[in-house]
Amino acid sequence: MKVKDNGQKYPKFSFNIQLGTDAKSKLICGVNAVQNPTDHYQIPALMNQILVNLQIKPQKISADTIYSTLANLQYLKELGITALIPTKQQNRENSGNLPDNPFAIDYFVFDEYTCKNCKYKGKCYTTNHRTITRYVHEVTYEVERLMSTKDGMKDYKLRSKTVEAHNGTFKRIYNYDCLPIIGLKRVQNLMFTIVASYNLIRLFNLIKMNKMDLHSVISSIKFI
Repeated sequence: MKVKDNGQKYPKFSFNIQLGTDAKSKLICGVNAVQNPTDHYQIPALMNQILVNLQIKPQKISADTIYSTLANLQYLKELGITALIPTKQQNRENSGNLPDNPFAIDYFVFDEYTCKNCKYKGKCYTTNHRTITRYVHEVTYEVERLMSTKDGMKDYKLRSKTVEAHNGTFKRIYNYDCLPIIGLKRVQNLMFTIVASYNLIRLFNLIKMNKMDLHSVISSIKFI
């Protein structure tokens, strides 16, 4: 697939690895390797695997902004799973990275009655008009409203201590971004092995930390 290195696009033998992690135990519940260079439509395939592995349905799923597509949101809504996926604007607001330009899209509020007579005509655009796209589907507004609340953002931020940490660990210890094999099926099988190894180590640490009894350990093994 085509990847970006130093701003250059070129074909390269590479795969896109998707991880699904339980925020509480930090056990990895699913891993999927795809040849699509973007993450826009990867939630259904990964979630289907997670549902098979766990045999239970998660109440919430937290994902980065790039997963905020209608296909993903509609899929999760049909399953009855709450999506914690902020918009690009919400990400910038929460990170304090709002643009200095007063005519940036972040500062626009839709008003169908006054936009035709806007006093800033000719200032916020250089052509004859300017178009700002907004989704018209209710499911996107539902997620956007949820991510505007403190509880929504609090739950979303848990991912920085789970999935993001795993990506760093896998790169440093397992070198999963430099796998010495090719072929989608081989890479997928190797990722299953890496994840199983990680989960065993994580499970061992959970046993020590929580002084788990035999019944609890056996019950936890199903997450590997």
